[in-house]
Amino acid sequence: MQSQPGRLNKDDVDDSGSVTRKRLSTYTSEEDLKEDLVYDKKELWKLQTQEEGSEIRIKYPTEMELSPIRQSINHFGIKPAQNMRHETFLQMLRCLPWTKLY
Repeated sequence: MQSQPGRLNKDDVDDSGSVTRKRLSTYTSEEDLKEDLVYDKKELWKLQTQEEGSEIRIKYPTEMELSPIRQSINHFGIKPAQNMRHETFLQMLRCLPWTKLY
């Protein structure tokens, strides 16, 4: 669950135009998002998932990392696995399988 996928703050990019190791914040449900943020429902997007047995999988490029934020099971960050240009990271975020929630 993400409000406007592919949006980064200026603080997420260094002087050379590369994305820093900060994360794009995502949540596993709208209920968890409500606890942390004020948002417009029309701006919510969801990553499509695949169920494999008891696991839910999200396909994403190996150049990106998903990691829990503050050991949460509902709040994750998406960040570059290596240094890359801001435009490259934004394009990769936009290519993930997002669907509009509302």
